[in-house]
Amino acid sequence: MIFGNDKNKGIKLDGAKPVIVDLTDGKHSVDDLMVHDEFEPSPVHATILAHMADDPDYPSPLGVFRQISKPTYDEGVEAQIENVTKLKGKGDIEKVLFNGNTWEVN
Repeated sequence: MIFGNDKNKGIKLDGAKPVIVDLTDGKHSVDDLMVHDEFEPSPVHATILAHMADDPDYPSPLGVFRQISKPTYDEGVEAQIENVTKLKGKGDIEKVLFNGNTWEVN
């Protein structure tokens, strides 16, 4: 991650802590810097990015921090209904309502 008016600063990780480094001092290069991948399965880098704005010395990151591909809620419900229908067949509401275990209220 490179930033600064002259693109002369970068963010590298020291364990799980981001550290600002100067790319012009000869001690650090672009190869030392953190590389962001929004498709990374682990939420660690996204969390680090989200909290960089807490420190005024760090740049405020913008963009997609983490992108997860998974079904929406309604897709999940529809998949559950399809699976149960395959296992048990299509339901019959009349069978359920008039299954003999009924009572009358007068």
